[in-house]
Amino acid sequence: MKLEEKNVIVKSIRGKIRIALLYPNLYKAGMANLGFRILYDIFNKYDRIFCERFFSDYTRSIETKSYLRSFDVIAISWQYENDAINILKILRKCGIELDRRKRRQMIIVGGPCTLNPMPLRYISDAFFIGEVEERIHDFINLLIEYGCNKSDILEELKNVEGFLVSEYLNQTKRVIVRDLNSYFPIKQLIPKESAFGSSFLIDISRGCAFNCKFCLGASLKPKRDRSIDHVKYVLEKNLEINNINKITILSPSFIDYYKIEDLCTYLIDKKFNVSIPSLRADRMKEIVLNLLKASGQRTLTIAPESSERIRVKLNKKFGDETIYDVCELSKKYGINKIKLYFMIGLPDEEEKDIKNIINIIKNIKNNYNLRVSCTFSIFVPKMFTELENETIIQKDRFLKIKKILKEANKYAEISIENYNEAFIQYLINHGDENTIYILDKLSKGYPLKSSDLKLFNKIDRSSIPIKL
Repeated sequence: MKLEEKNVIVKSIRGKIRIALLYPNLYKAGMANLGFRILYDIFNKYDRIFCERFFSDYTRSIETKSYLRSFDVIAISWQYENDAINILKILRKCGIELDRRKRRQMIIVGGPCTLNPMPLRYISDAFFIGEVEERIHDFINLLIEYGCNKSDILEELKNVEGFLVSEYLNQTKRVIVRDLNSYFPIKQLIPKESAFGSSFLIDISRGCAFNCKFCLGASLKPKRDRSIDHVKYVLEKNLEINNINKITILSPSFIDYYKIEDLCTYLIDKKFNVSIPSLRADRMKEIVLNLLKASGQRTLTIAPESSERIRVKLNKKFGDETIYDVCELSKKYGINKIKLYFMIGLPDEEEKDIKNIINIIKNIKNNYNLRVSCTFSIFVPKMFTELENETIIQKDRFLKIKKILKEANKYAEISIENYNEAFIQYLINHGDENTIYILDKLSKGYPLKSSDLKLFNKIDRSSIPIKL
């Protein structure tokens, strides 16, 4: 099937350094990732570089149908822990040697999961830690200077901030972009089919101002905003160049953008079709609901996380009444569906907290006549968060909670995360280099067995040579 896309770049292969940009999941997911679009834009700005895309469902390149083994560099975007399994599957399927010491091609891995790079150290020659826009140019210049000589490049790369070279395990620091106005890919890849549809992506801020104890975002500071003038410039140039009216806005907390009133008014006046991320119930503003209404959206998404008692302990300090106030506002603005995100298996959680969650759902359905959908994820403690030393819920307790949650089916459409997938996520997030043996078995289709856990060693965070 031929893909319909705007702004695809195709170059002559002759004389080029070939970079394979691999998203180890489906095309629809990868093309909804702004970082993936940014990398494609930056790599291809260089005349000497030709960057082409690969996905789990497209293991020959989108641009020229080339084989992965034909490329000099494989740059992998690791956004979700469990995609590590897909990385092994794709490399093996494409005939790529997994052992970095025996391989001609250079593999470099970036994305949020690299904050614990150890599970992929056996495979990846280097990791990039942080936001890629500035330091990736150092990597590209080394590629050009050394003509893809892997050993020479890695020797130099260990001295570049943000790069962790597997052979050396050099100390490095997470890189952030201080000035978000310095660069943005306006002529970005825009697919007809992605998780966001045919949509122009823009991040209006990065970093989080809040301190939710479970969230990695609380550690990834400081909060930075793209200026309102730059946002307007980018969106207007998008209309001029791409003629795309559908805008997906990315932000850790959309409502806390420093010029939120001005931004919403501008978007409404320009009649953009806008999609925005999950909103904080305790920061809700009517102008935002007016924007949703003007964009034709009929679903509001918030994340109460748990019962009020647990929520406050997590540092999300708002009560159930705040959730109900948001439901009242939703009705006022004609938004007739609400989507709720909860977690189960949180520290100190008791049966009464699960019943409180069900009561929240019941009250919304009965008192506000809204359609309700709920997603229940399993709490997986993340490295570099306040709760990193907690452990994942035991399976027998999870099954008891799942049984209690059946009552919520009376009031909402509910989905509950698969326990085995969450447990594997926990192993990858907290595992040391031995985790590669577990990944290898899973990538070959073998189920995870209790005996496999003998291969798991929980890593000591101090042994990860990364500073935030």
